[in-house]
Amino acid sequence: VDPFMSCFPSLIDIGIMQRCVCAKNCNVDCYQKAIDRSGNNMSIADYELIMQQCERKVLQVALGGAGDVDTHENFEEILKLTRKYNIIPNFTTSGIAMTPEKAKICKKYCGAIAVSEHNAEYTDKAIDLLLEAGVKTNIHYILSNKTIDDAIFKLKTNGFKKGINAVVFLLYKPVG
Repeated sequence: VDPFMSCFPSLIDIGIMQRCVCAKNCNVDCYQKAIDRSGNNMSIADYELIMQQCERKVLQVALGGAGDVDTHENFEEILKLTRKYNIIPNFTTSGIAMTPEKAKICKKYCGAIAVSEHNAEYTDKAIDLLLEAGVKTNIHYILSNKTIDDAIFKLKTNGFKKGINAVVFLLYKPVG
């Protein structure tokens, strides 16, 4: 038994995104403030170094940062690397850039994908693409004064798409 195993959580969040190519297209306020960020996304070399340190200690990673993981310039390679070290990748996306090809890649490598509920056509399209590809798909729904009535309505009327694994309700987090 590895004595350092107990020092690691079974799930870690890794912010691989520093740029958002979708920020000006979203119809919601970004809780990551992605539109205000600049810089480079995480490199493959840096990501692999993290994976090497996590091997046999971490079971899953939640990939994220300021932007949709599926727009990272090395999206598929990052997922492959994660699996190479026997870790399951998961991530949340707005769905704006989801394609059938990306959905197939998600099916091959990921545990689950969450789509942020933006009440937009691109949200529904991404959910449909992921479900059609057989991906375990969740919805992340940000609760606020603006969205609570819609959330309650959808819960009461079974208004979430059939086939969704789970709906996770989230609150804005304090910043500072």
